[in-house]
Amino acid sequence: MKDIPGLPISRQGINSIASPYSEQYVHTLSVEELELKEVLELQIQEGLRLSMQGFYLIGSALRQLKALKLHRNSHLRFDEYAKERFKISKRYQHYLINAVEVIDVFSNDKQYIALINGQIPEREFHCRQLLKLGNQPDIWKKAWYKSVMLASGETPTAKIVGEVVKQLQNITIEQNPFEVGDICLIAPGDNPALRGLQGCWAIIAAKNEFYCDIKTSLGLIRQISSSYLLHSAYTEEQQAQIQKIWTLVDKIPSNIKKEEIVIALLRVLGKRFLLSDIEADLLTTLLNSKC
Repeated sequence: MKDIPGLPISRQGINSIASPYSEQYVHTLSVEELELKEVLELQIQEGLRLSMQGFYLIGSALRQLKALKLHRNSHLRFDEYAKERFKISKRYQHYLINAVEVIDVFSNDKQYIALINGQIPEREFHCRQLLKLGNQPDIWKKAWYKSVMLASGETPTAKIVGEVVKQLQNITIEQNPFEVGDICLIAPGDNPALRGLQGCWAIIAAKNEFYCDIKTSLGLIRQISSSYLLHSAYTEEQQAQIQKIWTLVDKIPSNIKKEEIVIALLRVLGKRFLLSDIEADLLTTLLNSKC
């Protein structure tokens, strides 16, 4: 083999690796690229050693190898390189790389990580199920949150995640399935604007393609993604009662609504469609309070 000036012999061997493809398709990598490729290949090998738990290591390395086209010194196509080098099929390469995106979305949201107690997906197939919901990170989070809750804080099974995804697929066929005047339930997820309103009712005050302005017992909250709202099963009579409660709550002086004890009461009322005598009396007292 003819030496390439300025390139160490050990690197020449790697850079001139035999390929099943025509030489016109094989390109030289720089020393830095070769070193990075070697590191990433070792990362993939370590991920393969860890079996299912190593999917993130493998996927992130594959993503970088593909993005930088570090396969080009030996293979024309990336999928052929990964298949020959690591025995990873083209389809599974796709699954692994996409799974990394899901994990990155979750990991970069500290509030969400706290909400799920750090319980991020541990298997590629968890991410594969979530990706059936399309490229919608908010919906991925909602689906995984519900899955973790159903699994009582343990790692959700594939069956649990699959069932949650199917439920949400039915809900998210339309980008925003709600209409003005609809009364729905709040699923706060990782949204700080909805903290403390789990299971409370919300009246749709305005909407666009993706977001809603909602009336809650704590007041009007604007620009909430429809992914944080669920269809309710309230009867027409119950919905009418909720509308009345909202009308009364809205009349409470704004300075009084800032009191902690009042906020606590309003959160309770946010789950009611019929008030008890004591709740009605307390609400009347608040309405009669002076600013």
